[in-house]
Amino acid sequence: MIAFSTVSATITSKISGYSYHLGSCPVVDSQEEFRMDQFLGIWYVLYRTSTRTDCIMIKIEPTNHLDKFKITEISTHLIVGLTNINHKYTYEGELTVPDNKDSARMEIHLPATVIRRASFVVIMTDYDTYGLVFSCQKLAFASRQAAFILSRSPSLDQTYIDEIREHLNGYGINDFSLSNIKQNCTPYNENTWEIKVNPTTLTLKGIAKTIGHHVKYGFQQTGRVLGNGAKSIANWASGLVG
Repeated sequence: MIAFSTVSATITSKISGYSYHLGSCPVVDSQEEFRMDQFLGIWYVLYRTSTRTDCIMIKIEPTNHLDKFKITEISTHLIVGLTNINHKYTYEGELTVPDNKDSARMEIHLPATVIRRASFVVIMTDYDTYGLVFSCQKLAFASRQAAFILSRSPSLDQTYIDEIREHLNGYGINDFSLSNIKQNCTPYNENTWEIKVNPTTLTLKGIAKTIGHHVKYGFQQTGRVLGNGAKSIANWASGLVG
């Protein structure tokens, strides 16, 4: 039970990266004349509130509904990252546009996390280089908040970063809570193992089984033990699947 609680906390923290504050969500502006068709695609997350995960990217794709979009976070996983297995952890969520007159002010739905539903506001972007997103969930007497500095490439000129940080401070959002995210992981290829969580694996048990299966499969394919610590993880994951 303790091990399951630990992996559950690890899993659900992957895409959240929120900090807690007393009071309501800050009021932020949204990008004027926002064009979602230009904002779609892959963004590297260079800074995000309170996270320890590296190599985070988000991918935003259209769906069959004009006011709904699929958002996928691609990153490394803290547990599998203890091995040298080339892997990627993907988590799918949904973005919705409640008001087409302000399409930069969206909601994000994360079905298997404690966040579940929060705001997702594109504050500023030039579509080709940088983006700033702020997300917040109202609680009873507090709020969960997160800021994301995005880039179309793995790095961004410091001039942009400084301007974005100053913009955040103008809303009373402390930019010192932002974690610098390294983008130096091994490139993904056909041999990369993918640990995928999507709306069909809504329960924590289902997510744990998904991760356990992929870790176990990885060790079977390599045909060797990747260190004592990695061997322990494989045995633990096999127990979850069983």
